[in-house]
Amino acid sequence: MEEADVENVIAEEEQENIVNKDPTFLLSFFETVKFVFEEYGWILLVVVILLIFAKSFLTPYLYKWRKKRDEEIYYSNYDNQKCQQTFEAMQKAREKMQRENDAKTELYLEQVKKREEKKRQMKLENLEGKLSSTSNSQEKSPEKPKPKNKNVSDGHRPLMGHGGGSTYRPPRRSNTRGG
Repeated sequence: MEEADVENVIAEEEQENIVNKDPTFLLSFFETVKFVFEEYGWILLVVVILLIFAKSFLTPYLYKWRKKRDEEIYYSNYDNQKCQQTFEAMQKAREKMQRENDAKTELYLEQVKKREEKKRQMKLENLEGKLSSTSNSQEKSPEKPKPKNKNVSDGHRPLMGHGGGSTYRPPRRSNTRGG
């Protein structure tokens, strides 16, 4: 029986340990906060309101100050020699592009001159053929230009879809039968 008594005593001690006790530091903290609000509540409210007004008043000045500071930092890191090198590189690239463009323009103008010369030669041959009335000139007919593809017209836009318009337009109301 002694064993049963020992077990009962251990079980009773465990039940006593299960009781939830409030921690003292938490209670003392809440009591301190409560005391501060009770004693200094209105003063704290006024201080908070003043801080809000001060923030709204000082925000633009802080923004200007930060912007000025950032600009000073940027310009202190500004390297004049590096900017000059970048500018020179851009200038060289522009000159190169201009030379390429000039070369392409010259080629195009030469092609146009060749075409014009060819047309002039054809017209001279046609004129000589008409004047001499020989059959050789009739055999040499001028080159006919290739006909354009009828599916592709000047105003053809393949991505615009079918039809002449992109929106529905109702028919005109022309009911003039009386009334």
